[in-house]
Amino acid sequence: MLHKFVVITALGIMLVSRASADPMVLRATSIFPDALSSFTVTFNDTGDSRLDFAEVTGFSGVTVAGIIGFQPFLVGVPDITGVSNCGGASLAGNCPFWIFSSSTFTTFAAIGNWTYEMTAVLPEPQTLALLALALFAAALSRQRRRQ
Repeated sequence: MLHKFVVITALGIMLVSRASADPMVLRATSIFPDALSSFTVTFNDTGDSRLDFAEVTGFSGVTVAGIIGFQPFLVGVPDITGVSNCGGASLAGNCPFWIFSSSTFTTFAAIGNWTYEMTAVLPEPQTLALLALALFAAALSRQRRRQ
């Protein structure tokens, strides 16, 4: 009876804890590293494999040559085919720029200043441990049924 409880509990936890969004990382590599730094944006993709401003969960920051102490937030996402959808701050609804802003300065950076790579984030160790527990419990249950 205990093994059935373990199996049902482990499977239930896995189903309930399944995220409704997939963690993704967008890496933007600067083609002008002396002027602009590379940056990363982490986000929870809701199914279209494109970055939307509302999905953003983290931003590594970006440095701009000649602007000392500029530690900006990401406030606007451009429309980049196959990469991102326009969102956040924009210029009259037009989204050809990344928009970075701090308490003292806002800058607009054209999308052509970076190359882009999108990757999925690997599951956390706790998720893998929970999956292993569920598989172990299922195997144990099957072995006991044979006996």
